[in-house]
Formats: sequence, C-alpha cells, structure tokens
Amino acid sequence: MVSSDAEKLRSYFEGLSEDGEVTMPLQETFWSKLYGQVRDPFGIDWQISCSEQ
Repeated sequence: MVSSDAEKLRSYFEGLSEDGEVTMPLQETFWSKLYGQVRDPFGIDWQISCSEQ
C-alpha cells in the first residue's frame, strides 16, 4: 500500500497490526519517509510505504 498521507498509513498499519504480527515497524528508510511490514490476522503480508509529494 502506497500513499503520500502518512497519518492515513499509520492508521492502516495499526489496524492491520491488531491481532497480527509486525515484521518491520514503521520507520524512515533510505527509500521512504515511512515504511513498515505487517502480517494481518489472516496471514496476508502487507508493505506500507509513504510516497514523496
């Protein structure tokens, strides 16, 4: 999931993390201002990335 709205991405990440497993916490990386990975309660892996505006 990619968006330029960091607050929206944080909200999605928190929602997916409930009863799920964070495999990489949301953090700044060299390629994104905000990036993280989470496995939701159904076993689906998500990558969350904040795009530059």
